[in-house]
Amino acid sequence: MVGEELAGETITTPRGEDGESWGAVRLTDYSLAQTSYALSQSKLWLPGNASSVELKTAQLGEVGNLGLVDRDITGPAPRGPFDKVAPSPTATYPALWNHDAKQETQMICQPDSQLLVRQGMEEKAADVWDTSSRTHLNRDFTFGSQALAVAFTDMESIGGRVWPNVIFSDNGYDYAFSVWGNSTLGLLSYWWHSSRQQSSKAGMTIRSAASLPMLDLRVLTNEQLLMAQAIFNEFRDKELKPAYLADADPNRALLDRRVLCDLLGFDEETYVGVRRLAAKGRAEPSVHGGKARLHGNASRRGFPARATILSTQCPRECPMTTVEAEAARIFADARQMRDAALAQMAAGDIRDAAEKAWCATLRATEALVLVRTGEEPRTSTIAGRRLRTLSMSDQSLWDLRLRYFDRQTVLHGECFYHDYCDPDETARLVRETEGFIRDAEQLAHA
Repeated sequence: MVGEELAGETITTPRGEDGESWGAVRLTDYSLAQTSYALSQSKLWLPGNASSVELKTAQLGEVGNLGLVDRDITGPAPRGPFDKVAPSPTATYPALWNHDAKQETQMICQPDSQLLVRQGMEEKAADVWDTSSRTHLNRDFTFGSQALAVAFTDMESIGGRVWPNVIFSDNGYDYAFSVWGNSTLGLLSYWWHSSRQQSSKAGMTIRSAASLPMLDLRVLTNEQLLMAQAIFNEFRDKELKPAYLADADPNRALLDRRVLCDLLGFDEETYVGVRRLAAKGRAEPSVHGGKARLHGNASRRGFPARATILSTQCPRECPMTTVEAEAARIFADARQMRDAALAQMAAGDIRDAAEKAWCATLRATEALVLVRTGEEPRTSTIAGRRLRTLSMSDQSLWDLRLRYFDRQTVLHGECFYHDYCDPDETARLVRETEGFIRDAEQLAHA
């Protein structure tokens, strides 16, 4: 202290090993360093708390694998087997290669390039494609303009220089990694581990990314993985603000609540403490880079006003509820039926494909009704009746209601029961099953 002015702080930190970055530099609030370090040691310690609680974390390279350096993909021959060109909706080898902050505001990102195999390099191209995935880590993160630490592509794609692939052995990990990585705790771990040599910019090499601390997905139960998928589907199309505004972003606040309370089972006090961390992070020059702070109710006290998240309030204890867990299981079952329908259609059995697509439709509707009413309908008649009742008081359900009964008539009645299957219409409805499930999932939590 110099008089009454704080001149600086000191902190004792462990020495980094194996080339690990030293995060406790260029800070104004060292409680962020303490929380970040504790998180890397499987402890959640929040500023102001006397003790920590367990939160299992692991290094990214222990849970999954990182993809290739871009030079191994498009570098001069014979190193790289591909040429990168403009994207195509029918690309054989789609790629998420570049940064476009305006296009990367939702967890779902569209491939922005395609790769063409160089002549005579087909075998090596196949080896490179084996590293494709749906999840991608941001290697060059500008907190002042970019929203995502983790991007997700609906189809497998190759990650380029700024979006390397992250490959997991369990497809369910893709969803959990995406929601964790874009939550406040995920952003904090990224910030702590990255090289922050420029204001508001952070980066890491593929080698250093392998030691990035993250939620240990291997200890999550099947029920938790299904919940992570449900959370992902809820947020896949929601707009997120740039990371430096994480404390003033209502969707980021809601994502924090879902991850902390619904997925990990923490209480309201923990949620508020994490939102305070978001405000502390926002105040760091290495995060905001000199950009002006938003004013107004959305950023008062460092996290969204209670009114903006009133609909997401959970009780003092916020374990994953039985209703939410069961709904996540039913939605997952609906997607299994969707996959079976597509497989039967590919095999030429359009009639069985129609019935499986109808079963997926019914299961998604049952899950929606369960979330909205707290009671799962046991027959298709009850499911339809309750969907109709819900739509009378909520116009957002009208379109889903019409699609439900249309699918019941064509898929279940005409095609399966009466063996009258119009090939084009039936195939279209089978392909549209995922859209119905996704809409039902979003409307369940609307």
